[in-house]
Amino acid sequence: MAAGFEKECLNLVKKLGNDKIKLVLELTERNPIPVTPEARAIFDSLHQHNITFALDDFGTGYATYRYLQAFPGRFY
Repeated sequence: MAAGFEKECLNLVKKLGNDKIKLVLELTERNPIPVTPEARAIFDSLHQHNITFALDDFGTGYATYRYLQAFPGRFY
């Protein structure tokens, strides 16, 4: 994930009003997401702010069951 990703997402939700929008971030298979404690902390933080994730073309590329296991309850 790019540096500042979490902060940018949280700023967007704050600016638009968390009670007025539902932010869903779609993850693609272009690059793998590192399954690290840092990545988990970012996913947890975003999830706590009602930001959810969608896996694009699940089962191809990097969007596999590994993400579902590593980040439970975070994907559509």
